[in-house]
Amino acid sequence: MQNIECDQCGGTDFYKEAGFYYCSGCQIQSQEVQEYVFEEYEGERPKAPSKKIRGDKSDKTENKITSWECYNYILLGLTEELIGLGAHKNLKAVVKNLWMIYLEKLQVFKRGHDELPKLQAVNSGVDAEIVYGKLARKKRKRHKSSSDETNVTSLDSSSMKRERTKKKRALAQAHYEDYTQKSQGTSSLHNETLTSLQTGSEKSSKHTIPISYNIYALKELKRKQSKYHLKKHRLDFNRSLICHKSSYRKISHKYRNSPYILSLNKLYAILYLGLLILKDKIQLSDMFRFIKEGHLSFNCYSHLLPDDFSDKILNFRNFKKACLFASASFRIISSEMARTGVTMSFRKRGSKVPNYEGRVLSIILFVVKLLFGLDDVTEFHLANYAHILNQSAAVKPKMFSVVKWLKYIEYRNLVLSNNHFPTSFDSDDIKNVDLALGFIGRKKYPEKPQTKEFPVTLTPFLDYTNELPKENFLSILSEDYTNDSLIHMLRPNQFLKVVNKGVNPEIVNGGANEDWNIEKVKCSEQDNKREMKERRKFVTVELTLDHESVNDASPEETQVDADIFKETFRIVNESIFRRNSKRLEERLSSITDLNLKKIYKDIHSLEEDYSKHYNPYERFWLRSQMRIETLSQQDCQKLFEKFPYNFRLLFKECQRIAQQTQQDLLVEYQLTELYLVYLANYKAEKTTRKVKDKTIAKFLERAVDF
Repeated sequence: MQNIECDQCGGTDFYKEAGFYYCSGCQIQSQEVQEYVFEEYEGERPKAPSKKIRGDKSDKTENKITSWECYNYILLGLTEELIGLGAHKNLKAVVKNLWMIYLEKLQVFKRGHDELPKLQAVNSGVDAEIVYGKLARKKRKRHKSSSDETNVTSLDSSSMKRERTKKKRALAQAHYEDYTQKSQGTSSLHNETLTSLQTGSEKSSKHTIPISYNIYALKELKRKQSKYHLKKHRLDFNRSLICHKSSYRKISHKYRNSPYILSLNKLYAILYLGLLILKDKIQLSDMFRFIKEGHLSFNCYSHLLPDDFSDKILNFRNFKKACLFASASFRIISSEMARTGVTMSFRKRGSKVPNYEGRVLSIILFVVKLLFGLDDVTEFHLANYAHILNQSAAVKPKMFSVVKWLKYIEYRNLVLSNNHFPTSFDSDDIKNVDLALGFIGRKKYPEKPQTKEFPVTLTPFLDYTNELPKENFLSILSEDYTNDSLIHMLRPNQFLKVVNKGVNPEIVNGGANEDWNIEKVKCSEQDNKREMKERRKFVTVELTLDHESVNDASPEETQVDADIFKETFRIVNESIFRRNSKRLEERLSSITDLNLKKIYKDIHSLEEDYSKHYNPYERFWLRSQMRIETLSQQDCQKLFEKFPYNFRLLFKECQRIAQQTQQDLLVEYQLTELYLVYLANYKAEKTTRKVKDKTIAKFLERAVDF
């Protein structure tokens, strides 16, 4: 082996395998040494079984790329899809910066330094093969042999397979380096990853550089391996050590759910952070809805990758899930991603990105409940009040009727669930099978299915109903409430005298529904702790011959009688009620646009009577339970069913808009409602309000965090 050099790389270090010599640097077989060894071989080689050899594979099956590049192409495609759906064009630049910050945090590269990328603790086999030259472990099928000749043949065949594998690996490395050099000339999103930032790739194939893991992976690996043993794994290029196999099942829950494992949900989190930074009109609820409606890619990404890429060379872990993201958990991972290097406006005390959509909708729901009661009785009285006024031609615009609006919402949901497949699927009420088949097959069979195409919009139900033929549905679907007035509720005094035929009606300080009781605010977490504490106590049991049982149980807590509480509430707050009436009187001077005399004349002959008016905001009803997020899904549903029907109807509409689960939105609504009732300051001067109830006070500490 003296004075022999490799024709490929000029190396002089060779190793022998199956009678052939290969360069240790590039794994290319030496043709010169092969001829010499073959001439000296005198024994008869056993005849190997004939086997058809395929031609050379194309570049698309050999040119494997790293996971960072795979995710990069997907992120680029998702960003362009969002921009096509209406997001700001600057989203691409923001996402690109966030992506670079994230990759640098994972130590894939370091700006201004010539370093190889560092790997994560799991799902890094192909990356290790490409960057460090580590062999990818493959499952081998073993077959039993019946003779010594077969054993020799199998051994020789195995050697030939290893030879071909090494050649393929060297070829793939050469293709990858060529791809890297070609892609360094541009600065687009899909080039500024490993392909343009990694260096020293020519060194990685020599098996002399230990495999490096990022700091988060090292911390995880050191949990089960010593420093010395971990070093052995870092030098295990042939994958001979089988003692510590890294998998998603074996790593810790903390690391598995951390932002330091690159996965597809991190890409969507980056998109969401980009939308928040730009204060874009598309937000999280719109992203989720676009995915459900098939406008934004999810769980299928082949169309986002270059045409010459095949599934065999892609290097990313797919979701393979039938369910979409949950809002709460997605906002948690988004906040953790933000803390990897992005400065956001929300406070770091919170464990998740604030539920912005949920909070806005909770405030709207609170205001509707404050004005109209939503107790299944009061809103009907107030709807009659608006109905009497609207019968006058002088009332322009029309007064808002909450009951008619709720009927419109309920009917619209019914119509769209029968004509829009994502809506029916979301409500678990798929009655029209043809609708489902049409939606699923519209891409594969665009000519066969009979399906209605709905526009991409940020106000879906409003725009979807405009696409439906009005003659096929009730007239209520054509009504528009966007221009209706609330002046009869905000400044009612003069209107009340008009609708009551010139006489002031009776004013009731509260809602019309008197079927209510007083309950102690519950906290499921505290109740569980109290129950566990009671179970640990020892109980003395006395054996007797008597069949009569002695009831030593402590008496039940005394409940406050509702009627007594109502009367006490009225007496205590009488001064506040008078103050509210005075403020309403002071605002009468601003009502100049309406001809009250004409309105009085128009409705004077009507038979409708409105002798009693209710102010539900002066006795606001609550149904609260602390820590709803700790409840099971069944217990949460039982709690929700205790609310009045109209409240539940409007709540479900808010839930649809927010694209959140019932439990997530209920948690946000209760937090918002209690804050507005107990802590919000409605005065011009700065004052601090305190809560006497310790349970509620402790719970509301979280409401001030954001």
